[in-house]
Amino acid sequence: MPKSPDTIRLLILDTSRNEAEDLVNLLRNAGRATQAKFVESEEHLLELLNSKNWDLFYASERSEALTAEQALAHIKRLELDIPLILLSESYDSAKVLEALQKGIHDIVPMAENERLLLVSLRELDSLYQRRARRRAEIGLRDAEKRCSLLLDSSRDAIAYVHDGMHIYANQAYVDLFGYTDFDDLEGMPLMDMVATKDQSDLKTFLRSYDDGSSESDEFSCTGCRDDESEFDTRLLFSSARYDGERCTQIMIRASGSEAKIANTAHQQDILTGLQTQKAFEENISKAIHKASESEQKFAAFYIQLDDFIPLKNRLGAASTNLAHLFHTGEFA
Repeated sequence: MPKSPDTIRLLILDTSRNEAEDLVNLLRNAGRATQAKFVESEEHLLELLNSKNWDLFYASERSEALTAEQALAHIKRLELDIPLILLSESYDSAKVLEALQKGIHDIVPMAENERLLLVSLRELDSLYQRRARRRAEIGLRDAEKRCSLLLDSSRDAIAYVHDGMHIYANQAYVDLFGYTDFDDLEGMPLMDMVATKDQSDLKTFLRSYDDGSSESDEFSCTGCRDDESEFDTRLLFSSARYDGERCTQIMIRASGSEAKIANTAHQQDILTGLQTQKAFEENISKAIHKASESEQKFAAFYIQLDDFIPLKNRLGAASTNLAHLFHTGEFA
């Protein structure tokens, strides 16, 4: 079960301050530290929703400031995950059905404090699980991206093969065999990457490797590039998973001229000196992960220069980056 926060952050929409205090004490008496804010108006609600994250919302149907439906509409518009419980003067199945259809999490009669407590704890537990799942999903995507970035930035040529076909290859592998990008390799048989004279031996090796009878996980052969030039190489095999599927990883250790593939070229554009798309995506992923772990509000800014093409033609591609322009005063 996900760990609950130390303090429940509660919003209350009610006409009676005394009854609102009773709602807070209901949670506190159950051993749950509670920090509450009383919603005084629609403008006040918007200010509160934008100020911090909230865990629970009690809305009385007697409220004159705004209705529960109006409050819920703002919560949905802001894409916030806040369980809203409607406190009702009366209770009937038609009213419950209507409230649930509108997106209200539950409806509880005013006097039924024990039921309200159980409903509140249920909704809080569900909320904490959703938050934990979202954090896990973000962490998983972040881990997958990091693994992909590590593979892409590796100077070792690495590929994944399933049923003898390429399903992934990093840029070092693509470059080694003389292709432009992985799209040219996807679905291509591994046999096409070695010289004809070695294909029969490779088939024999793969059969023994797959059934576990091979005494080695290495295979020396002559590699064949897209331009039909050849080079001596050594393939290192290991079991792996890719997108949840069992497959075989093939690694070719960087050596000689192949080791000159610079890792910085993967992170920085040579012409402009700016981050490459992959490096930018990695930093965005880090920022998203950091935001998911924080209660602060974050925003992303997209800046587009006016008259960029004339500026680029005048200064050159290497000079049209923000750091250079600000430093030289070209924006003045």
